[in-house]
Amino acid sequence: MLLRKGLFLISFLILITLLNSCEKDDPISTHEDHFESIGMAFFDSTNSKVASILRGSTTDTIKIRVGKNSGFLTAKFYDDNENLFEPEEDPDHVFNWEMKDNSVAFIQKDLTNQFRIKITGTKTGITQVEFFVEHEGHADFRSGKINLSVK
Repeated sequence: MLLRKGLFLISFLILITLLNSCEKDDPISTHEDHFESIGMAFFDSTNSKVASILRGSTTDTIKIRVGKNSGFLTAKFYDDNENLFEPEEDPDHVFNWEMKDNSVAFIQKDLTNQFRIKITGTKTGITQVEFFVEHEGHADFRSGKINLSVK
């Protein structure tokens, strides 16, 4: 009898936990709101490629001079077929980054397009930066680390 009550209580607690799970964590729900990409590239105002990273791997380095800025760089992303696309502005997706050494450079977003950034060199050095697209508190996309050199 005590074993049956214990099994019932455990089953009840598991059921309550499953019912209260967040909908966004549901593995059965569609992922149409998630940002899908296998890499990204930055282009300058002349549409020349500055740096690219695909599947987390790159040999490129973004180069900036101390006290100068890159001008606006536009981020484009690679789909599963390695074709570049420009994402649409979406308030549910936030473009952001993490820099290993924030004293080497400063990155700011364009006020009119969150996928355009300007990098300003603040001191001589090399650091790494990783870009990501956040959705509902987690990163849907992470670029992998790209070298950033300031001379």
